[in-house]
Amino acid sequence: MSPRTFDPRSGWFSPSQVEAESGQSAGTGDRTSVHVSLGTAADPDSPRSTGTGLSTRTSQGNNTSCLRDHKGMSVMTTFDDRSTQAATGCVQFADLFQDSLLEEPPTSSAPAAVRHRYAGLAERAGEICAECPIVRSCLYDAVVRHDVSGYVAGTTQRQRIDIRRRLGIVVDPEDFDTFAGATARNRPVDHEEVIRLRRANPDETLESIAQRLGCSLSTVKRHLRRERAARTTRSGITPIRRSLPTMSQVLAAAAQVISPLRSRSERRAA
Repeated sequence: MSPRTFDPRSGWFSPSQVEAESGQSAGTGDRTSVHVSLGTAADPDSPRSTGTGLSTRTSQGNNTSCLRDHKGMSVMTTFDDRSTQAATGCVQFADLFQDSLLEEPPTSSAPAAVRHRYAGLAERAGEICAECPIVRSCLYDAVVRHDVSGYVAGTTQRQRIDIRRRLGIVVDPEDFDTFAGATARNRPVDHEEVIRLRRANPDETLESIAQRLGCSLSTVKRHLRRERAARTTRSGITPIRRSLPTMSQVLAAAAQVISPLRSRSERRAA
């Protein structure tokens, strides 16, 4: 079986190589041997417990890491040290990409300090996305397949809406509340009430609106996405294409949306 390698597309490791315990390190050079041993819980070679009966030990001399549990089996897995560097930037810098400002950008009436901080966060996130080896497929999925929020593939949620408008497509919002079983409330959230509160309080955070309505943040976002989709339909744009746009079409539309904004930003910086 092939060595264990990191797949940056899925964010998971591929199936590991399983061997009987040989007592020797399988790691040489720049390859690391991870030794999973299902031994006894009282094994003296198990210096660090994980809290589930599984413990680990690492041999610095031969690049061997061991995991031990309560059974008499062992698993030897090898993977390249460089695979740890294959994680995408949004995973390595999760705190940046999950910052509340990137999730919900400030309005033009927000304090200058807040807008300045957002600009810095967006610029840094854009640099990280530009260096990502899967940024093209990430952008395609975020535009065509999923209506996600936040900063993704070098674009904001507003920019992705504009890209979809140029492509003539509408992506159905995903109902995470139903998926999580969070909609079993005595009083359903009224769609018109969500829209009314948002229009009456454009500078208020969506989280505050959710607290007013007694619902989750994702519920408010879902209703707002539904309203945007309805406006797109009323504007006469065909909401659904018979075939999905190609990668080239998505990239071309993204360039039309992002390039003018980038040019204006560069002129302001100059």
